[in-house]
Amino acid sequence: MENKLDLILQELKMLNSRVASLESGQKSLESGQKSLESGQKSLESGQKSLESGQKSLESGQKSLESGQKLLESGQKSLEKKFESLETRQKSLEKKFESLETRQKSFESRLDTLEAGLKENNEIVKAILHRQEETDAKLEALSMDVHKIHGELASIKKIQDRQDKILASLALRSLEQETVLRELNRIK
Repeated sequence: MENKLDLILQELKMLNSRVASLESGQKSLESGQKSLESGQKSLESGQKSLESGQKSLESGQKSLESGQKLLESGQKSLEKKFESLETRQKSLEKKFESLETRQKSFESRLDTLEAGLKENNEIVKAILHRQEETDAKLEALSMDVHKIHGELASIKKIQDRQDKILASLALRSLEQETVLRELNRIK
């Protein structure tokens, strides 16, 4: 019987050990359950946070899509402006080419004008030289005219004296004719 008692005791000990183990397991399970509940709350909080993040991502995605549309619109606007700038640049290049052509034309005309001006300067120099010669001749002629004028004045005085003498002689001649007629009558 002792054996049986020992066996029972051993079984009791084993039972106690199992009960203790079960209690420990239960505590462990309860702790695990609390941990699971805490994890579940944490998961729920995480899920809410994920849902909020997802909504934020969706809002961000919409904002990105809106921004992308704005960028595309801006890009199209920039492309149009770039095309307009290219057109203006081509127009400016044509105008510049036209200005270069005009400048060359003006330079050609200026060269022609300079050549003409040089020729005119030479002609003016020749004219001035001739004018100096003419002035010298005119001065000589002027002196001759003054001399002739003086001589004419002298001749006019002489002619005036001769006119007076002729008038006096004509009077004398008339008087003498009258005297001769009277003398002829008297005879």
